[in-house]
Amino acid sequence: MSTSIANVAKKLSLNESQVSATLKLLEEGSTIPFISRYRKNVTGGLDEDTIAKINDFYIYDVELEKRKEYVIGILKENGLLTNELENKIKLAETKQTVENIYEPFKIGKKTKASEAIALGLLPLAVEIMNNSDEKFNMYAEAKKYICDKLKTEEEVLSQTKFIIAQNISQDIKAREFIKHQLWNFGTIKTKLKKNAVDEEKTFEQYYDYSEKTNKIPNHRILAITRAEDKKIISYDISYNEKYIIYNLNEMFFKNKRTAKLVQECILDALDRLLMPSLIREVKNELFARAEEDAIKVFASNLEKMLLWPATKNKRILAIDPAYVNGCKLAALDGNGNFLEKGIIFPHTHNKEEWFESINVVNSFIDKHKIDLIVIGNGTASRETEEFISKLLSHRKEKHQGENVKYAIVSEVGASVYSASKIAQEEFPDLQVEYRS
Repeated sequence: MSTSIANVAKKLSLNESQVSATLKLLEEGSTIPFISRYRKNVTGGLDEDTIAKINDFYIYDVELEKRKEYVIGILKENGLLTNELENKIKLAETKQTVENIYEPFKIGKKTKASEAIALGLLPLAVEIMNNSDEKFNMYAEAKKYICDKLKTEEEVLSQTKFIIAQNISQDIKAREFIKHQLWNFGTIKTKLKKNAVDEEKTFEQYYDYSEKTNKIPNHRILAITRAEDKKIISYDISYNEKYIIYNLNEMFFKNKRTAKLVQECILDALDRLLMPSLIREVKNELFARAEEDAIKVFASNLEKMLLWPATKNKRILAIDPAYVNGCKLAALDGNGNFLEKGIIFPHTHNKEEWFESINVVNSFIDKHKIDLIVIGNGTASRETEEFISKLLSHRKEKHQGENVKYAIVSEVGASVYSASKIAQEEFPDLQVEYRS
């Protein structure tokens, strides 16, 4: 797998000898911490992060090369491989790219085209697509294929059109052109589904929404994908159909005698084969890009959070905000030890619950001598901040020397931690929402 070693070295800007030596150590059973600490003389001083990347990139590249070989072999076996197609596959840098190229050629269940090919109509389809002789008579050619199953020229041509449509859908240049149009000039459109349930109107922004494909930010793609998965909205990509049809006509036009039939095949290929496949492809790539970006943002935020200085000797009232289900409270002493839990309902538009919420928070502050109130930055965060801000302002009027402050804090990791085994061991008597 010297090719894979060279690819990994190129991606990480390393010498091939470093990659090869590192992979040999890993193959022998050495762990990444061991190699990074005790085998720097062998790897050329590589740290644990680079060693891990070498391992991951190498495994991926080996799998990628195997997939390329498989796809090229299948296409060759079925007589579908061209030099252009082979080069395209060999130059692919990701598994997804290989799958995108292979997608229109996959042989699975019977298709209209495969049934027409079984009737022996492939030569006629190729002839119609490529013949540029102005005297060419496709009806005369079709007559040669009349048989028990195909009794007229019209029946022959009707079946042949399925093969032509499939050939158009498999054309690399056509697919690249359409995909380019979807990416650069397409528009993402979302609509509220009939009978959709979105109780808290979380995805209200996307009930009737549109934005250019190449402009939409990653966080909106993640939200739209979630809403589609929950069957709240439909999500599609619109495009300039007339412009695409015009260009495909130019691409496949060979003869005015066959132009009308070929255009019918173009329309069929677009509607039935190309657009469903390519829109799905673009949506998958948008989501992959957004997911990768989200992971990077999460990692960056987590790193910053873990490096924040600790809040020392502060007695804290932690609030996990919510609407209908109430804001959960937890009081902590100066060393972070749990003191007491509670719940308030300041956002239900019920006066009694609102006043009761004020009394509960005041009681916590007085009883535990709270110095700092922290509010999670999730749902109802701003409303809870407003509630606490007003409460503390009123307290200052009565308690001149009091200096209780509040802050909005990240909830990153809280939900995952609260349901973990470690959290259960640390707080066995608390429900998951109070651990959070």
